[in-house]
Formats: sequence, C-alpha cells, structure tokens
Amino acid sequence: MTEYELNPQKVKAEYENAVDYDLLTKIEKIINISRSASDSSKNLKGIIYRISSVSQRAASDIKHLTGIDVAGYASVIDGSHIIHIWKRHGENGEADETMKNLKDLARIAYILENYDNIEYKGGDSGYRNPDGSKGKVVAFHKRINGCYSVFEVVFNSKSKFLKVKTAYKKGVEETSPTPNRCAARC
Repeated sequence: MTEYELNPQKVKAEYENAVDYDLLTKIEKIINISRSASDSSKNLKGIIYRISSVSQRAASDIKHLTGIDVAGYASVIDGSHIIHIWKRHGENGEADETMKNLKDLARIAYILENYDNIEYKGGDSGYRNPDGSKGKVVAFHKRINGCYSVFEVVFNSKSKFLKVKTAYKKGVEETSPTPNRCAARC
C-alpha cells in the first residue's frame, strides 16, 4: 500500500507545499526566452538548474537497476528539457496539458525525493558514458491525483549529475483523487 493510499490528504498537502520558487522563476524565464527565439531548445541547453541531491534511497535503487553508482550526484534540468516538457505537456501541449500549471514542474524535487516506484526504461543515445555506452533512463513515479512521472538519464559523468529528460502526469482526475488510474507504476 502506498503512502497516498494510506493518507492522500497528507501527500497532497506536502505536494502543494513543495514548489521550488527559484525553479519556477527559471522555468518562466526559459519559456519567455523560447517564445521570442527561433531554434530555442539548442540555445537553452546550457542553462542548467540543480534540482536536488540524489537521495540515498534513490542512489541505491538506481545502482540496483543500472549498475551505476550515483551516490553524491545531483539531479539537474536544462533549459532545452524544460522547453521539451512545456511543448509536449504544457499549455496547448502536443501530447497533453498535464504540466500546464508551471508549479507542477517546479515540484519535481518532491517527486524525486518521495517516489513510490522507480523503473529502468532503457538506454538513451543522447548521453554517453566514458566507455561509449548509452546513458540509462530511469523513471520515478509518484501517485498524486493520478501519477506524476519523472524520467532521468543516468550516466557516469565528471560533473556527477543525473539529467531530467521529461516529466508528465497521467490519470489526473480532479474530482476523485483516490482511484489509481496509472496502472501498476504508482
């Protein structure tokens, strides 16, 4: 039984209070820059925001899933991935609008620190380890009025960070927070 099933009001209150306002400000600035620039995602890749340190629990789970020791790493997101999330899942998103409330994206640290489930999703050729192998993608899932999922790329890097690739919500049903509509993941 998940924490949400045991105490949904507590989890929802923690989530609502978990907005990182520095990240929210950065997200708003990046979206505004992208609206005024042509080829914005490449221009924004160098803007990196440190979300949080990787918890001991997450480091242990990631090592079990991928074989990569990420103790001492941090989770980061860059401007191009903020734009990806916004274009796919934000206001008028190509896939859905589950991240149209920018505060939801600014709560990403809460999901990474309080996930219910983590799973290995395969390799990502956009990120390479020093030996040339693909970075590995893991998905963190947290049940909150549906299921909030955050996908991070795990790779050996001198900079010691995991990079958020995307985030979205599924099974969001505002009128009934108790049914689990995101299958076995949450």
